[in-house]
Amino acid sequence: MATSSLRILILSLLLADIGFLSACGEGAGSCNSSNCDGCCQGDFCQPGSEASACGLSGAQCSDCAAQGLGCYSGQCTPGACRAKGESCGSPANCCGDSVCRAGQCVAPSGACTSDAQCDQESETCDTAKGTCVCKGGFTRCGAICSDLATDPSHCGSCGASCTLPNAVAGCAAQKCTVASCSPGFFDGDGDRANGCETTCQGLSLTSSGSLDFDLKTITLSGKVTLAGGTAPAGNPRGTLSFALAGTKKVVSVDLPTSGAATYSVQLFAGTYTIRYDKAADCRAAAMPCGSQELKKSIALTSSGSLDLDVQRTASSQTITVSGEVTVNGMAMASSTSTRGQIVFQPAGATSGLNKSLGASGKATYSITLSPGTYDVAIDTGWQCPAQGPLPCQKSIRMRGLSLTSSGSLNVDLPVVTLSGNVTVNGSAMSANSPSRGSLIVADDDGFGPVLDLGTSGAASYRTLLYTGTHTFTVSNLQQPCAGPVPCMSRQVLGTTPVSTGGALDLDLKVVQITGSVKANGQALGASSSGNPRGTLAFNEGAARRAVDLGSSGAASYKVQLYAGTYDLSLENSFDCPNGPLPCGSYTVQKGVTLTASGAYDLDAPVAKVSGAVTVNGAAMATSPSGSSRGRLTFDGPSTVAVDIPSSGSARYSATVYAGTHAISFSNSNDCPTGPAPCQKYVVNPAQAISGSGSLAIDLPVGELSGVVTANGAAIGASATGGARGLVIFVEPKLGAVGDDLGTSGAVRYKVRLYPGSYQVTFSNSTDCPSTGDEPLPCQGGAVVMPTLQVPPGPGAANLDLKIVTLSGKVTVNGRPMPDSLNGNPRGELDFGLQPDGAPLQFFFEASGAALYQTRLLQGSYDIGFKNDSDCPDGAVPCQHQILSGCRVP
Repeated sequence: MATSSLRILILSLLLADIGFLSACGEGAGSCNSSNCDGCCQGDFCQPGSEASACGLSGAQCSDCAAQGLGCYSGQCTPGACRAKGESCGSPANCCGDSVCRAGQCVAPSGACTSDAQCDQESETCDTAKGTCVCKGGFTRCGAICSDLATDPSHCGSCGASCTLPNAVAGCAAQKCTVASCSPGFFDGDGDRANGCETTCQGLSLTSSGSLDFDLKTITLSGKVTLAGGTAPAGNPRGTLSFALAGTKKVVSVDLPTSGAATYSVQLFAGTYTIRYDKAADCRAAAMPCGSQELKKSIALTSSGSLDLDVQRTASSQTITVSGEVTVNGMAMASSTSTRGQIVFQPAGATSGLNKSLGASGKATYSITLSPGTYDVAIDTGWQCPAQGPLPCQKSIRMRGLSLTSSGSLNVDLPVVTLSGNVTVNGSAMSANSPSRGSLIVADDDGFGPVLDLGTSGAASYRTLLYTGTHTFTVSNLQQPCAGPVPCMSRQVLGTTPVSTGGALDLDLKVVQITGSVKANGQALGASSSGNPRGTLAFNEGAARRAVDLGSSGAASYKVQLYAGTYDLSLENSFDCPNGPLPCGSYTVQKGVTLTASGAYDLDAPVAKVSGAVTVNGAAMATSPSGSSRGRLTFDGPSTVAVDIPSSGSARYSATVYAGTHAISFSNSNDCPTGPAPCQKYVVNPAQAISGSGSLAIDLPVGELSGVVTANGAAIGASATGGARGLVIFVEPKLGAVGDDLGTSGAVRYKVRLYPGSYQVTFSNSTDCPSTGDEPLPCQGGAVVMPTLQVPPGPGAANLDLKIVTLSGKVTVNGRPMPDSLNGNPRGELDFGLQPDGAPLQFFFEASGAALYQTRLLQGSYDIGFKNDSDCPDGAVPCQHQILSGCRVP
C-alpha cells in the first residue's frame, strides 16, 4: 500500500538588502590594478572571486581554483579574505597583515582618534595614547585582538593556529575542533579534534529510476560496573548515551535505580562514542556525577553483549569547608540585617556557591564544594546597613586557593574607616537639589562603596574600606544636568594605598568653558528641518560631556568640565542629511588642554555635495512601487546617507565633512522591480571631497530576462496558488537578487543586476501541496547555471531545470519495515541537495510497506533516514543515519 508523503522545506533566501561585502572599484570607469581587486573588463571592475584568468598587471589567476583559493589584485589569496580598502565584518575577513577597522581592511597601524577607527568587534580607542586597544575578553596577537576561546588562528594562545585534516578548523573552549568538513569527507569516528577522516560521496541523480534502501540495525545489551565492582543503587543512577558518528541525535538509556545495572538498546549499525552521564546525587557511595567517555570510535556492526565500566573521579567527590569570618582579628559585630555572605567561586569566575554570615553572633559558615581551586570573596551587596560591620561591596580576599579535602578555613578581614570632605576649586561645594552626585571608592577589582554627596552643607563622606589600593571617582549623571560638579564621571584620585583609617579630603578642579561652533569659518546656519543641529561632545577617555547646539541662532555653548585634556567631537543624528552639520560623529580636535575657565571656539571643515544619480547614463526611472529608489551613502569622517525619492529627478544633496569617502548605492525597499538593483554597489571606494561642489553618480545596471523551462518543456500551473518558485542570481560581494516564477502561464523572469559574475540557483518553498505533485520540486539550492557574466545594459539568458523522478522501498535488515507499536509515523527519508541544500522529506506511515516516490532537481544528494516520531521502542531505532553522502540532511 502506497503511503502518503509530507514534504517540508526549510529554506532561507538571501534577497534584497543583504549585507554582502562590497568590492573595491566595481563599476568604476578606467579601472586598473590600484582600484580593482578582480579583473578589468571594458573599463569595469569585475569580481575575481571565481578565480578568473584575466589577471592584473600581467599576473594570472587561472590556477587559483585548483588551489582552493580566490583571485584578488592579480594574486591567489584565501577566498574569504579581503584586500586593503575593501569592506569587512571581522579581522578574519582581511588578507595578509591588514586588519579590519571602521568596516574597512587597513594597514595595522593601530592609530586612532575614536572607537570608529578601531575594529568594532574587538577593539576600543585609548584616546590618551591614540591607539586601538583590546576590549575585555580579547588578547593582543600581533596586529589584531583575538578571542583565544574561539579564534582558530589563535586558539588558546597567540599563534596557536588550528589545522585539521580535510576540514575547516574551528576553536571552542580554547581547543581546536571541526567547524565543517571539506567536500567529500565527514567525521566518521566522532572525534572533533582529529579532523574529518572518512571519505564520502553524494549520490548523483541524473535520471529517473528506482532506488531501495536497507537499514542495518542491531540490539546491544550488557551491564555497567563501577571501577570493576558492583554499581551502587541510586536515584538517578546515571544515563548511557550512544552517539553515531556523522550524526547529531544521541540515543540515551537510563540505568535502573536498583538491582543489576543492566541496559538494552536498539541502534543503527555504525561507529559510536559511548558516554556515561550523571548530574545529581553526588554522594561518595553512589555513582559519580559528571560525564565520562566509556568507548570511543567503537564499531558496532552486529547484535551482542557489551559491558561498560565507569571510573570514580576526583570531580565526583565533595568536601566540606567551615570556619569563622572575623574583622581585624575580632569577632564580627552584629548588624540590623544580614552582614553579607562568603562566596567560594572557581578561580577566575565571577560567581559561585555562597553562605550567609547572619546578622548576629559569630560569623561562622559551613559549605560543601567539589575539590578545586577557588577565589574566596565577601559580598555585602549594594544595600547594606550604613552602620554595618563590613564595607558595602564585594571583595575577593583570597585568590587561587587549592581546596582538596575537608577542613577549617578562617577568614580575617582588615577593615579601616576613611572620611573626608569633597570641595570644588578649594571651596565648599554649593547646594543642589536633588543631588550633587556620588563618590565611588573602588578596589583593584572595581568594587567599592558608592557614597552620596548629599544636596546641601559640607560634601563630606565616611566609609568602611578593606585595606589595599583604591581609586576615587566622582559621578554626576543626573538629567537634566545641574549641580556644582560637571555632569560626567571623573576619576579624581588614581590608585591610592589605604592601610590605616583617617581623613582624606578631595578637591575637584572645575572649569567653565564657553565658545561657538562654525563651519568653514562661517556662523552655523539654522536647521531647515527645525531639529537640533547636533551636539558638541568633550571626551576624556571614558568620561564624556555633551552640549546641545540648538536649531537656530548662534551655535554657542557653555559647559562645566573637570580641568583636563579632551577630544572634541561634533555629533548629529537628527538634522540630516542637509543640516548645517553632517550626520554622524566627527572628531574636530584632539588633545585640547582645558585647565582654566575661558573661551574656546571650533571650526569644522564642511562640504555640500549634490548631483544626479543616473542609470547607464540615463535618467533614473520612477519607482513602480512608490518606494524610495535607493540610498546613496558617503562613508568617510562620518557616515551620511541620502534617500532617492520614488519619482521625479533623482538628484541628491548632502552635507559631509571634508575628507576621503567610500561612496555606495544600495536598494532594499524598491524591490525587485525598481530602477536600481536590490544590491549594494560601491560607486567609488576612495572619493576625495575637499569642498562643496557637484558630483554625478552613474550606476552601471544590467537588465537580464529569459524563459524558464523544466526538462525542455513548459512548466505547468501552480498546485497551490503560490508562486512556482524563485530563480536567484548570487554574486558574493554584491548580493542576491531573485524573481518569482508566477502561478500560471509561461514562466519568464526579469531582474536588474550590477555587472559581475553570477551563480544562478532555483528554490521553491511556496508551491508545496501536502498531497499530489507540484509543477516543480519543493526544494531549494539547485544550481541552474554555475557562472553567468552580466554586463551593463539589456541581456537574455534562458534557464532549463532538470528534474528526475525517484521511487523505491525502505527495508530493515533485508526485511519489510515492521509496523509501529505506537501508531506513529515510522520515520522519514530525507534528500538534501549538496553541498548544503535544505531537505526534501518523505514520511512513512505507521504500518504497511515503506514505499516512497518523489521528484527531485537533478544533482548530487546526501540521503539520510531519521526517526524522531516513533519513540521509544519504535519499528526502527530512535536516531538518525547517513545512507548516502556526508550528512543527514
